[in-house]
Amino acid sequence: MINKSRELKRIINIYLILAMCSAAYSQERDLPRLSLQRDSLGLQDFIQLLEADYQLRFYYNPSWIKDSLRSNVNYDNVELISGIKDYVEQFGFSIYEDLPEVYITKGKIHKKEFARGFYKSLSEGSYVKLEVIDTLPEEKTMEKLNGSEFEMVQFGNPSPDLSGNNYYIRGVVLDAETGQSIIGATVQVAGTSEGTVTNINGNYSLVIPSGQNEILFRAVGKKTARRMVTSYENGTLDISLVDDNILIDQVTVVGQYNEKISRMDGAEQMDIVVLKKSIMILGETDILKGLMTMPGVQAASEAATGYNVRGGSTDQNLVLLDDAPLMNSSHFFGLFSNINADVVQGIELFKGGIPASMGGRISSILDIKSRTGDYEKYSLQGGISPVSANIAFDGPILKDRISFIGSGRSTYSDWILRRVGDERVKNSSASFYDIFGKIGVKLEKNHNLSLTFYKSQDYFKFDQIQTQDYSNLALSSVYSTQLSKKLSYDAGFSFSSYNFNLSDESIPSISMISSYRLNQYTLNSGFYWKRDRWIDLRFGVNGTLYDIQPGSRDPLGSESLVEPLDLDSERAVEGSLYIQNEQTVTRWLKLSYGLRYSAYAYIGPAVVFGYNEGVTRSLNSLKDTSIYSKGELISSYSGPEFRFLGKITLDTKSSFKFSYNRTRQYIGLISNTILPAPTDFWKLSNTHIQPKIGDIVSLGYFRNIVLNPSSSLLFSIEAYYRHTQNILDYKTGAELFANEHIETEIIQGINRSYGIEFQVSRNKGDLTGWLNYAYARSLNRFWSTIPEELINNGSYFPANYDKPHQMNLVANYDLFRRLRISTNIHYSTGRPVTLPETAFNYRGSKRIQFSDRNQFRLSDYFRVDLTATIDGNYKANKKIHGSLSFSVVNLTGRDNPYSIFFDYNERGQLEAYTLSIYGVPIFTLTYKFKI
Repeated sequence: MINKSRELKRIINIYLILAMCSAAYSQERDLPRLSLQRDSLGLQDFIQLLEADYQLRFYYNPSWIKDSLRSNVNYDNVELISGIKDYVEQFGFSIYEDLPEVYITKGKIHKKEFARGFYKSLSEGSYVKLEVIDTLPEEKTMEKLNGSEFEMVQFGNPSPDLSGNNYYIRGVVLDAETGQSIIGATVQVAGTSEGTVTNINGNYSLVIPSGQNEILFRAVGKKTARRMVTSYENGTLDISLVDDNILIDQVTVVGQYNEKISRMDGAEQMDIVVLKKSIMILGETDILKGLMTMPGVQAASEAATGYNVRGGSTDQNLVLLDDAPLMNSSHFFGLFSNINADVVQGIELFKGGIPASMGGRISSILDIKSRTGDYEKYSLQGGISPVSANIAFDGPILKDRISFIGSGRSTYSDWILRRVGDERVKNSSASFYDIFGKIGVKLEKNHNLSLTFYKSQDYFKFDQIQTQDYSNLALSSVYSTQLSKKLSYDAGFSFSSYNFNLSDESIPSISMISSYRLNQYTLNSGFYWKRDRWIDLRFGVNGTLYDIQPGSRDPLGSESLVEPLDLDSERAVEGSLYIQNEQTVTRWLKLSYGLRYSAYAYIGPAVVFGYNEGVTRSLNSLKDTSIYSKGELISSYSGPEFRFLGKITLDTKSSFKFSYNRTRQYIGLISNTILPAPTDFWKLSNTHIQPKIGDIVSLGYFRNIVLNPSSSLLFSIEAYYRHTQNILDYKTGAELFANEHIETEIIQGINRSYGIEFQVSRNKGDLTGWLNYAYARSLNRFWSTIPEELINNGSYFPANYDKPHQMNLVANYDLFRRLRISTNIHYSTGRPVTLPETAFNYRGSKRIQFSDRNQFRLSDYFRVDLTATIDGNYKANKKIHGSLSFSVVNLTGRDNPYSIFFDYNERGQLEAYTLSIYGVPIFTLTYKFKI
């Protein structure tokens, strides 16, 4: 009896609970009712009334709302949603509701679930346009959707069988105003760690799961674009982003906060907008000086050609301008970059994880892409400072089909030399110029062609007795096309030439003029096939022909006793095949692996000298001479170059990367100076000079640290180890230029480099910039059984560019809306030098005994540069937009030694002297404009 009573009580309790839940549910579903009577009520007024009375939020395309859309309204206590639907359907619209949000559409969507946080991402006053794209079985393309709208697109038709699949969306991100592709724009699946960065051509490719995803498109100075993409097959989505500079309180430099976290290579990508606001040297926005503030990149000196990357020498870096190699990338002996920043679209430095499609250098590849001229309107920009002036002009030749861009830059910089203490330097002069031109052609849909021309010239005269001039010439053509929805093709041809001339009249009896020339012809051809997340394939061929006039000299003046010399030309062919695949293994693991096989042939005509074995090469050990005819093979080298990179995504804010590269280099720089100079010359691998072979492994951790909703820090730490075979050095007292037996002066050894790099950057807010520190070592070893080819008894010793400690701080602070302060602070360990240890008299002459190679160091380097920039107002209809910049180089006036030399003073004592380039603060005032 008791058990039955308890059972009955339990049943009653369950009934009461169910009844209460039912009542609550019924109450929750008790939707608002609509009571409204109006004659000829407009659609806009209808929306405003409902938003005010029922706290709804409508999203729609304002262009749809016209004054003619009016109708009588007579609703008496009808369900709210039914009333809204009845009213808008009179005008051909539909609605989707997820109260309190109501979306007015011109189409229907198949899936009602929106990505998490989508509503919160919509700002007040925004609207959404809904579209349905029922695609054919092949990939569907949406072109140039406006970045100020929130688009909803769908690829394919929904099916239960497709649930759980992954699909690719790819496309290009463009600037809505100029039509230029945007480099370094981030493309990310909202709320996840899935993301990518647009490459040097503005292209992106992203893996997304089936169903609906919110995709975010971000770029510096642009409004964020959001796309609700429902994907049931692969698709192409091109995006145009609009400027974010209207109705703002201040101009803020914003970088790609997750660039290093998301991208699948080891490149440093420099945003040209950030660069122009950060790095200014003597009134110039300088690409190379900006590059040298990156971790792992060191300046050879503040006035020397070249830079060092992760322990490599300056000749181990390849600089490409629109795929054309530049063999010398500086003006005025390294004070300026020879590329006008106003024509640059994007910069990528590959120092680890180098793609298999690139090669030819051991340390790094700097890929510079120029802007294409605007296809719709003309623009003019330029700048003038006490040191130099530049101008750039672009616009359409044939609207929407052919465009051009051209620029010119020159200097009137003799006043800099007047500030140097040495009287001989004061009596010297220097000048440079560079000109650039590019034509872009849209042949037809998916077929594009670009033609680039570049020329630079430097001239320097020292104390009226020595002159130097050197020049670069580069021509390139690049063709690209989309062969199918999944296959694209690129081809390019380039010609580059570098030459210098040197004359010396300091001693009449040996006065002479010397010259050197390097011509290089390059052909690239490659395919890109993207099938799915397992096959993202690039493959192709590269070929290069080298033609070098290695040196000539002629007497200069009637008193000269110099005999004329014209060395035979050198020729070689380098070719490579490559294939690389990028594979998404899981949502947290991505792999990129490839193989590049390179081959090199040194060909005639040439005269090759043979030497006895077991002794050092010299004229005394010369044994025979071989003569080769034109095109005849003299020597050859070949081998595989493995490329591997993996990325582990730990969460939405961090990732871990690891890579291994093998690279081969068949051309090297010959120099008998400690620091590189424009008159250094390139030498091909041959019978006696082996090509360099480099292996590097690297590990890196990257994390985005969120400070608040509008600010974050990007932290990174990378470690690397490099081993390089067959590096070059020279015997003591070597004579290098115009030496037909140059192999007798050269020895080859190995380099061991390792280091760790830290960087933290802040890319949004009033204060932006980055701080990095690198500990890096670069050690050489030259060991041989032949005593003349030993250096430091075969032990490791610091390379000329070994600087263990380096720190860079780049900071930009927006004091007011139009006033910005930028500072660059650089510190590094002094570079190694070889110094005399003792001086003595021997048989009536003074002799000096030097230390082992590079056993001492110059004093540490420290420099502070400061720039204050005042921008004009930001009125959109203003004809000329200008800015005024006041900059100071070497604010503290520190005498950083450029070089050290020794001489006997008046008392006969050996004394050390140092030369500084920026010995005092140097002030410049620069005006920049854009029309």
